[in-house]
Amino acid sequence: MLVIISDGDPTDNIESAAKRAIELSLNRKLSIYPVIIGADGNQDNLQNFTPNKISKRIRTEDLPQVFK
Repeated sequence: MLVIISDGDPTDNIESAAKRAIELSLNRKLSIYPVIIGADGNQDNLQNFTPNKISKRIRTEDLPQVFK
C-alpha cells in the first residue's frame, strides 16, 4: 500500500517513480491512495501516480485533525 499525501507540486523528477507505481498498481501488486492537501493542490501531478481518479482532498487547516 502506498499513501501519498502531497500538495501535488514535486521537488524532484517524479516520472520514473510514477511510471513504476502505475505499473505495480495495474498488476495488482500495489494499492495507491493519493491525497491532495489544500484547495489549490495540484491534482494533475499527483494523478500521474495512479490509474484511478483521485477523490480525496484535505483542506490545509484540517490536516492536524487527520493525525490527531
